[in-house]
Amino acid sequence: MTSSTTLCTALLYVVYLSSLLEVEMTSFQRVKEYIQSVPQESSAIAESSESPIPKAWPSEGRLQVQKLTAGYSLDNEPVLKDIDLEVYPGKRVAIVGRSGSGKSSLIASTLRLIPKFHGEVVVDGVNLETVEAERLRQAVSFIPQNPTLFDGSLRFNLDFRGIVPDDDLRRILQEVVNNDENTASDWSLDRHIEAGGRNLSQGERQLVALARALVSDARIIIIDEATASLDEASEQRIQNLLRDKFSNKSLIAIAHRLNTVVDFDEVLVMEGGRVVERGNPRLLVESKEGVFWTLWQAMCKNE
Repeated sequence: MTSSTTLCTALLYVVYLSSLLEVEMTSFQRVKEYIQSVPQESSAIAESSESPIPKAWPSEGRLQVQKLTAGYSLDNEPVLKDIDLEVYPGKRVAIVGRSGSGKSSLIASTLRLIPKFHGEVVVDGVNLETVEAERLRQAVSFIPQNPTLFDGSLRFNLDFRGIVPDDDLRRILQEVVNNDENTASDWSLDRHIEAGGRNLSQGERQLVALARALVSDARIIIIDEATASLDEASEQRIQNLLRDKFSNKSLIAIAHRLNTVVDFDEVLVMEGGRVVERGNPRLLVESKEGVFWTLWQAMCKNE
């Protein structure tokens, strides 16, 4: 009887191991397929020896999007159609529109994350098709609605490469979080940040992302609905930071709350992958007509 029980237990364990092995082999096969079948991102077209990209590029941060048409696959309908956009230091441009209008796709194409069908994206006179992907994304600071934070110190989350002196990091933190004697310890560079910023509030995660953008000193700042899930006080604080600390940057913001961009220099209203209206947002509201005015009215009714 004892031998039979032992044998049954052993057989059950073998079946369990076989099932576990099958699951693991399936996972391994999928990983292998991704490695072999997913195309690698092209780094860039080789730089011409006659016109190499300047070492200090981008020195200004003037972004020009010219007749851009792009999509996620060459076999499918483009998600962006004939887009024109220009942003320069000190200019703030908002991109608004309903869900699926192409706002995030425009940002993705600017960062060369989706294929371009035709048109150009130029920064300081350099076509981004000729820039290595890593160098391009160092030139642009992207602040999403849910910033990616890593398990480690606050210092590491602000400066991954470890090249910025601590004094500069503390100065930037002081500017962003407005430390006083009661909160200074909360924003120590040695403070531990959990993966995903789980031990921070949504507003604190956004402050870290803004500080990180200042640390990087990127010339172009792109914000993807960064204040959409914040309370009114946190939203106002971050809007003030964007206005005061990024005044010399080229700023593009995807906006959910239209009232947060009414003082921007220009707004692009997107629909079906096209820019259907553009202009000064305050003037568009005062005109009481057009697509932006319709979106503004809808926002006011919902609030």
